[in-house]
Amino acid sequence: MVSGSNLERLLAEGKFVVCGEMSPPQGADKGPILKKCDYFRGVVDAVNLTDNQTAIVRMSSVMSSVFLREGGLEPIMQMTCRDRNRLAQQSEVLSAAAAGVKSGDVITGVDGETVADPHDLARRIAALGPKKTVKLSIIRNGSPMTLDVTLGTMPADKTASAETRNSDDNGGSSALAKLGLTLRAAHGQDGVVVAEVDPDGAAADKGLKQGDVILEVAGKPVNRPSEVVAAIDAAKSDGKKSVLVRVKSNDGERYLTLPARAS
Repeated sequence: MVSGSNLERLLAEGKFVVCGEMSPPQGADKGPILKKCDYFRGVVDAVNLTDNQTAIVRMSSVMSSVFLREGGLEPIMQMTCRDRNRLAQQSEVLSAAAAGVKSGDVITGVDGETVADPHDLARRIAALGPKKTVKLSIIRNGSPMTLDVTLGTMPADKTASAETRNSDDNGGSSALAKLGLTLRAAHGQDGVVVAEVDPDGAAADKGLKQGDVILEVAGKPVNRPSEVVAAIDAAKSDGKKSVLVRVKSNDGERYLTLPARAS
C-alpha cells in the first residue's frame, strides 16, 4: 500500500531519514504543538506523536497529527491498541485519514465477521484453505471497502515456518508461553524471530522485544522455536536458574539471560 507520504518517498529512495518525537499536551490547547514545530522544522523528516504517553491523558495523537501538519511538519501517528476496543481503533484511523494523515490498509473483517487481531486473522484464513474466495473488509485511505480475494497456497518454506511458530509441540508452546514469548523461524537468516512479547512476561522483563532475533541459547545456535525450548529445558535439567541468550536487534547484538525455571 502506497501512502504517498514524504517519509515513505525518502525511504523508498534509500535516503537516510531523521525522525523526532513529540508528546501531545495535557490539554486542548494546540499552542504547545505549534511552538514545538519551530524546533523541529528543517531538522527532521517526520515527527512521531506519542499516544497518551506514560498512561497520562493527553490530546489524542490524531488531533496532534492534524496540528503538526498545520505547523508544516509530517506526522507519524502513534496508536496504542491496548486501551482501545476495535471500534475505537478503526474510528481513529478513519479520523486520521479524514484529517490528511496517511495510512495503509487496515483489515477489519473476513466474510463479514470482525477480526480481533493478527492471530485471529491468520486462524480464519488458515481455516478456509487455498483457492477459496473470501470478502475482506478493509479501510483504505480512510474509506471502508470490501475486496474479493482468492486465497493462495502457502509456499513450502512458509508452511514450515508456520508450523514452527511456537508449535513444534504442545510442550514447547506452553514453555514459551510461560516466558511470555511467541517465536517463529527466520527466513533467509540465522536464528529465531521474536514474533510477540507479553509486556508482563519474564522475557519482556529481561529486555526481549518484538522483532529481535535469538541467535544462540546457552552457546548453541538456534533456528527453530523447539531448539530454544530444548536449550532452556537442558539448562533447567542441569539445575541452572537461568540461561544465556545471544540476541540481534536493530541496535546490534547483545546478551541477556532468561529464567530456566519459568519453562
